[in-house]
Amino acid sequence: MMRISYEPHERVKLSHVEGAVEPYKGYRLPDVLAEPVRANITGDILGYSSGYRSALLKADGVWFKCKGIKPTPLPFLGHPVPYGSLTLERSVNELESNAKLDEKLREYGYSNGPLRPAGRIDYEVPFEDGKCHGAMLRCFGDSRLLSMFESIEGKMNEGRKLPCSGSEFENLLSGMCSWAGFMQKALQESSLLYPKGNNDCQNYVFFSMDGGCGFGLVDHDDTKENTDAALMKESRDRTKEQLTYHILELSESLGIVPGLESTARYETLKDRLSVSYYDGLDGKTMPTPISAQLMRKLFE
Repeated sequence: MMRISYEPHERVKLSHVEGAVEPYKGYRLPDVLAEPVRANITGDILGYSSGYRSALLKADGVWFKCKGIKPTPLPFLGHPVPYGSLTLERSVNELESNAKLDEKLREYGYSNGPLRPAGRIDYEVPFEDGKCHGAMLRCFGDSRLLSMFESIEGKMNEGRKLPCSGSEFENLLSGMCSWAGFMQKALQESSLLYPKGNNDCQNYVFFSMDGGCGFGLVDHDDTKENTDAALMKESRDRTKEQLTYHILELSESLGIVPGLESTARYETLKDRLSVSYYDGLDGKTMPTPISAQLMRKLFE
């Protein structure tokens, strides 16, 4: 199994606060998460940062992601969402969307998705007509796409040799796009529409599963049930365009795949990644788990 992460997350301190915890459908939470936790610079519970409002915490040998751990009564940039936390609706969205995605992947024979719902935090912090909330999820990986390229850049700046050839890395990129298409398929077969505003390269993670690791989008607090065919198609195509753009631009800027400065070579690889994405989306090929050994070498 992959480690939870191959990149150096920053330490974060948390403490128990007033409020309540609601386990997800009877999930047996470890003692440390049986009470609400929030970020606190003087706290005695140690975790790792995972974005501004989330922390990774290991308890009873299992990793958990606690999202929305900085509750405040202030809105986020004028939106009806508490800065550093979640509304009740968004905490439920996060849990239910991940539950459906995890279940769908297991239906297809995989051991798990990126996250599995564990519980909801109800803080005693007011926000508009309600209170602040958080979501707790079992976490199978938090190694981000952008962090992979940053790790590779660090190796190159140090003059270190990459653990794979350009063609092997190209095969990895193709496999990632196949996974991204398949994860989009899993979402839409679950009648879930991923929000437009969340679709960037920092929300793609590599996660552990039997046989290696998978790759897909996280951050589902604004993912909602929707079966509108036009919106579904727009989401599928937008996901492909944005992912392939990020992958190609980062690969070209670092010079990982030889010849990408050539327009013809760039377009050829772009076409290959697009085909891989749609093959995963259409179910023509079931993506195979990505080599955990290769990912370990890329991140270390």
